[in-house]
Amino acid sequence: TVRPGADRAVLLEPATAHLHGSQLRVEEAHGHEYLAAWDKPSDWAAWTIKFPARATYEVNVTYSAAYRDTEFVVELAGRKLTATAHKTADWYAYTTLKLGRVEIAGAGNLELTVRPANAAKWSAMNIRSIKLTKVK
Repeated sequence: TVRPGADRAVLLEPATAHLHGSQLRVEEAHGHEYLAAWDKPSDWAAWTIKFPARATYEVNVTYSAAYRDTEFVVELAGRKLTATAHKTADWYAYTTLKLGRVEIAGAGNLELTVRPANAAKWSAMNIRSIKLTKVK
């Protein structure tokens, strides 16, 4: 279970993810971990977050996608944020994408999931982190 830090942000890293599927895994290179080998559209990742109170968070994903653009969905508190991970120069050329805001109704544990948006069009991507920044 992940909790907000002193800065009230929630940082979701590969080591704390619950991985589902047969290929998605945590790898390490260049001094950091990342979710990798996400070739199968049936694979997905989840994190359990313990929120202390009602709040609104901005969701940002730091990723790489060396093959081509691909769509993914982040779901939290009943809200689905669909985004396109644009092709990056290589697997270690990470970029951060702002997905939008999610309102948390109150204190408690919630699950954040990341899944391919469309299995037929899925192309592999790596995720270095997901950050939820408290905005109100």
